[in-house]
Amino acid sequence: YKSQRAKMDNMLQGYSPDYRFIRLFDFTEAINQFILDEKIDVVIIVPRKHSFLKSLFRSSNTNQLAYHSFVPVLCISEP
Repeated sequence: YKSQRAKMDNMLQGYSPDYRFIRLFDFTEAINQFILDEKIDVVIIVPRKHSFLKSLFRSSNTNQLAYHSFVPVLCISEP
């Protein structure tokens, strides 16, 4: 958690991001509920690269969120 947060803080210098842990099984449902509860304006997501086999059998959380989100989704890449 600390190393990932340090990377995010570095990527988002000049902004004041807020980090939260959400413990729900369905990723898209959890994010959409959080958006509604906290009145979020935009979601920033850092997509991760998955292996070829994993991508064949599982859809990407980024794609699911992009198609089912109530607010704009900003995808940024890792440095």
